[in-house]
Amino acid sequence: MNFLVGLNPRDLAVVAGCKFNYIYEESSLKNSPFAMFDFSDANSTVGFDFWLNPVLPTNFFATRLQLDVANRCGNTAWAREAQAIASSYFFTTEGAPVKLSPYDPGTVLPVNGEIGAGFGFSKMQDQDISGLPAHFPSNLYLSPVGIFTLENIEADGKNSMIELMPGLYTQEFLRIPERTKIQFINDQPAYAPSFSVNRPASDSPPSNLDLLQNDYTTSWMQVLTEEGHYFGEPSSGSFFVEQDGGPFSNSVDARLATLFNSAAFPCVPLGGIFSAPSPLNSEQISRFEATILSSARHGQLTLHSEGPVFFPGDSLLGSSSMLSSTTPQGLLIELNDDGSWNKVVLAKQPAMLNADPPIPETQLQFLSYGSPPKFPADLSLILTQNQLFFIVTEPSECWNFDSTIFLSGFQFELGFDSENPDAQLIMIFKFNTTASVAELVANPGLWTGAEHYNSDPEATSALIDDYITFAQQPVPGDPFEHFNNLVNDPAWTGVLFLNTGINGNGMPADLQMLLGGVNGPLRAHHLGIQGNMMDVEAKSGKLEIDQSSLFGVIFYNGNGQPSNPDLCDAPVDYETETLVVVFSNSSITQFNTSVGLTLNQLMGRDVQLIDPPVDSKPNTLSIKGQYQAGSDGVGRMTFISEQEFVYEFLVNDPNIDPVVPNVRVLEKVVFNQASLVPVSSEPVQEKNTTEVSARFSLSGALWFCPNPFPDSDQLDLFSYGSMGDSGVGLAISNLSVDVDFTLSEVGITVPDSKRVTLDLTAMTADPSTDAIRPNSLLFSIPLKFSRFIVGEEEAINATNTGSTAVNILQLESNPINADSLVQPALLDSPDQAASPPSTYVTSAPRYALEYDMLLGSLGALGADAKLEAKVLLAWGPSSTIPDNDAAALFIQLPQLSAGAGGFELEGVLKTAFGDANLLKVDLENGSQTVYGILFNNVQLSAFGYSFPPGVMVDFTVFAGTTTPGQVIPTYANNLAWFLSVKPEND
Repeated sequence: MNFLVGLNPRDLAVVAGCKFNYIYEESSLKNSPFAMFDFSDANSTVGFDFWLNPVLPTNFFATRLQLDVANRCGNTAWAREAQAIASSYFFTTEGAPVKLSPYDPGTVLPVNGEIGAGFGFSKMQDQDISGLPAHFPSNLYLSPVGIFTLENIEADGKNSMIELMPGLYTQEFLRIPERTKIQFINDQPAYAPSFSVNRPASDSPPSNLDLLQNDYTTSWMQVLTEEGHYFGEPSSGSFFVEQDGGPFSNSVDARLATLFNSAAFPCVPLGGIFSAPSPLNSEQISRFEATILSSARHGQLTLHSEGPVFFPGDSLLGSSSMLSSTTPQGLLIELNDDGSWNKVVLAKQPAMLNADPPIPETQLQFLSYGSPPKFPADLSLILTQNQLFFIVTEPSECWNFDSTIFLSGFQFELGFDSENPDAQLIMIFKFNTTASVAELVANPGLWTGAEHYNSDPEATSALIDDYITFAQQPVPGDPFEHFNNLVNDPAWTGVLFLNTGINGNGMPADLQMLLGGVNGPLRAHHLGIQGNMMDVEAKSGKLEIDQSSLFGVIFYNGNGQPSNPDLCDAPVDYETETLVVVFSNSSITQFNTSVGLTLNQLMGRDVQLIDPPVDSKPNTLSIKGQYQAGSDGVGRMTFISEQEFVYEFLVNDPNIDPVVPNVRVLEKVVFNQASLVPVSSEPVQEKNTTEVSARFSLSGALWFCPNPFPDSDQLDLFSYGSMGDSGVGLAISNLSVDVDFTLSEVGITVPDSKRVTLDLTAMTADPSTDAIRPNSLLFSIPLKFSRFIVGEEEAINATNTGSTAVNILQLESNPINADSLVQPALLDSPDQAASPPSTYVTSAPRYALEYDMLLGSLGALGADAKLEAKVLLAWGPSSTIPDNDAAALFIQLPQLSAGAGGFELEGVLKTAFGDANLLKVDLENGSQTVYGILFNNVQLSAFGYSFPPGVMVDFTVFAGTTTPGQVIPTYANNLAWFLSVKPEND
């Protein structure tokens, strides 16, 4: 149906709109009109060709009101009024208005797809439009359609180029010739559910994440030219290039696409915002333009672009002649000769060659790919988008990303791993200043390419929200203060990475040793780029990043991790309990860490930590680390604790009922100093791995049980461990726990590679007489401590030590007390009940205290030669009941050497005896116990002859006289010999 009609445009606008209209805010469906013409004072009738097809009401070829500028209606006045209609609500980048005048193809029917200027129907909410047929849709309104010609009102010549602003910002424009035909196409998407008048986004983002959707529609613009170009930069600031020899930077024109009869794109005449009432204020209109219209327009016009090309801002598409440029956020863009992009450097950290090991220069950068090299067009175009908010968990396959950067000794690995959810890196570019990170994260509809760069945007949104929520927890030192501020600040712009990996390879050894105690891979909560310091390379003149300002937080709480089942069973183990590192301006500003050393067994016996700290893991002593910044830019960690930790040796097995007490020689060990130091870090080049070793070193004191053996007449052999609050034990040092593990090629601990072993071989003891208990062996006999002996791999026995076992009658053939027997009901077989008599003597102990015992001298026979014996006070598992401890005493009589000027006796004069027995005598008055050693059948031999001939000699060694009625130590006295001689035949 087609007919000519004269209508008053003011009345037509009141009834049917004649405007652009956008619907937003999903919850309440608000609309914002934008007028293209000012019809408020129109009193004349205008001629229209009315084409109507009720079946196709929104197809502007079938249904439209076309302005009759060619006077087809035969009414000259109507045609003159139609010709006078024009819009001056669009502007150039210089602020000059341009004129859009109606174009008529000169024929009633469309020619070559060209439609004359006028109005067509688009969709909005249901409304009452009077005058339309009853069956005609009631949700339609008129929006501009057809072709208008563009004219620069202030241009000097007809062939000048116009830089037409399609939006609010001068950085975005269409460089097109004057008289270019501009076509408007109705029924294009106009519904923006992700936009809200209030900045907080909707709690339930729309399932369709397109910025503009076609539930409701309006008219979009199309540029009909083959000579135009689309330029665009972020509204928050232009790209810049260093001027040759000048003190200031120069702006850049960023050509994003060439217009060959461009795609349709959203564009509204913002100069007419006051001609049509709008519920949006100026701030909201600016935000709607920046986040919705500009972003959608950018996407449409660059759909087939090969990427941006940069030109100096004062040139007109001439030669680029630029080497590099910077983004408003300080990212460095290296350019090719033609102005296209070669690479984008996000951040740079300089080399630290004086560090140990030396740290190379590292850069986070996107590089060109393929041959010939080409920079990813999608990424370069995205980075030129206005008010960008870009989240990536799945990058394009063509992205070539150098993802490693060192920061204060830590090697951050920012590679993507979509196959491992726990290692999923999240990269965020926020150049949007209309809303905060937290607000934008909650609304995936405002993300650039949300569905293209994230397999599940809503899941990614929820994951990021978890990171934001996690950072809000109260933590000592408030390490997330900066992060919490920036994610809630709309004005903050920068680049943010969440859940970044830490690659331990190449890191300093004192940091590497922490990784072996981490349960799983160590990952940083976030790493961000705040800005870059630029410099000009002397030789090439190119801009380069001198150093970046990075920030971030590594937050690891091992105490919050599930307990490792193997940890409960292993004799020793260690874990990194906490590791909190805060980076600001590329330096460490906070470093809190502690490691936990778990000791479930010591010297082959179960132990238990007494009064452990609250919330600590069982049997674990904690050592806090201290960080000190170094002159090489890399700090050093020291782990030293002087806190006291008391471990008791368990005498009961809680898994057996009734409880059967075990015999234990050791009562407790008290550690009053603990440290952790790196030992070695050896890279394995062929495997790209690293072998790391570290060592815990513990010092403290041992307390021996005063009467460990039942029915042994209060025998106190091991003597150390005075009683009372000020009690003293046998001081020990260098009790070591060795840690070895392998870092994989990605710098995490290889599963099952961690080996934690207790090493007592370097342990030393420093006895004090204050530690010796009254009425003990060492209280009575003067012995000089020599060393601590460990025989875990090779047993300590008479053969290995060249000594003779001393009989301890109180410990031999002891009957087992009936109460200490394992009940038959707990035995696997009846044969187990027939236990042999108990003995608390072992012939192959594992640990020993070695002493020197001065027996005297040879007098004139050997000049200064001394008779010095070796005494070993040893213990280990009982040979009859391995769960019990047993003791052994060995003695080695001397082979002698004379002093200077004397006769060499070593290897010539030897001593020998038949056997030896330990004596324990309680004095009659009960005031003191005296210990001695009885040697039977003692002989001296030289050159195969024994003497004195024909007699047997026994002698007893003890510490001399005591003071009646007093308990006074005799360990400082000289030894006394009591000899008994009798003929051999007696």
